[in-house]
Amino acid sequence: MITVFPEGAMQLAKKTTLKMADIVTESIQTSQSYLHSRDSEDYDVVMQLEEMVNKLDTEITSYLLKIMKQSGNSADVAETYTKTLEIVKNYERMSDLSTNLVELYNMTVEGRETFSEEAMEDIDTMYKLLLDMLHRSMKIYQNEDSAGYELLLQDEEYMDLIEDKYREKHFRRLADGICDTKFASSVFVDVLSTLERIADHGVNVARNVNSAVKMHSSGH
Repeated sequence: MITVFPEGAMQLAKKTTLKMADIVTESIQTSQSYLHSRDSEDYDVVMQLEEMVNKLDTEITSYLLKIMKQSGNSADVAETYTKTLEIVKNYERMSDLSTNLVELYNMTVEGRETFSEEAMEDIDTMYKLLLDMLHRSMKIYQNEDSAGYELLLQDEEYMDLIEDKYREKHFRRLADGICDTKFASSVFVDVLSTLERIADHGVNVARNVNSAVKMHSSGH
């Protein structure tokens, strides 16, 4: 397929990348489950999903390279190759960050500590926005349609705002002696920044699509 029909091979690579995106979403959802359940099974699932993502990352990257080599100097194939590779790397990074989240939560589990009720609500609010953003970002990639891109950028700004707001609330809780845990209070800020970084990678996926759509619509 690669030699005869490189465009079709690229579509296959895209289909596999979308499968990777689904696995990453499941990983992030499971990290949130672990936050609440504190069940080692959820922790293990995130680690298993990370292995699956790494395997797909290697396979897709290798496949894309073969397509690129076989296509000669096709500008269209080169553009799609670069875009798809960037998207794959963003999803791979999201999966890494999801494992970071469960490792942070695991510190509180092993320390026999819990986040305060307010802290849990703030984390859950960020998760809700994050998962919604990732769903819309994946749809932009799937449909090659950047219509929802501007709204996604607005949500990225809102995510930055609530991260700052929740960080300030946390420092106030520390000052008021409400958060006096050793591990939970120290990792909370890391949790917020990790969720915000995952959102950034989600927006990067849509940004790659938006750039490609703009190039084609301007006649390049």
